[in-house]
Amino acid sequence: MAIITVQLADSITAPDVLVLCERLQVQLARSDVAALACDTGRLTDPDVTMVDVLARLQLTARRGGCSMSVCRASNGLQELLLLVGLVDVVPIETPSPFEPGREAEQSEQTRIDEMGQPIDPPG
Repeated sequence: MAIITVQLADSITAPDVLVLCERLQVQLARSDVAALACDTGRLTDPDVTMVDVLARLQLTARRGGCSMSVCRASNGLQELLLLVGLVDVVPIETPSPFEPGREAEQSEQTRIDEMGQPIDPPG
């Protein structure tokens, strides 16, 4: 089972979301993906666009048969998700899988950057 990681940054735009979701759909169709991890650690100013990104990624993941969680979510992003009523829909993972000392997952990891470009897994 694979885990796909998407790193999100402040620079993502609404048109980027469509491309990102399309590329995620392709990845889900090509491999046995169990989970999608959205790394939001690069966000400095979360806004409604980012909430839209996360909601669309969650929907794409569910349609593709995998789960999704948000990693390294700032307090601001968590508060925004609460404000718009998506805190129960977009799960926030604690602790982050990127923290030092966490055991490696027993699965293949695929990384997709903020524009959705696949990056070869380490190894």
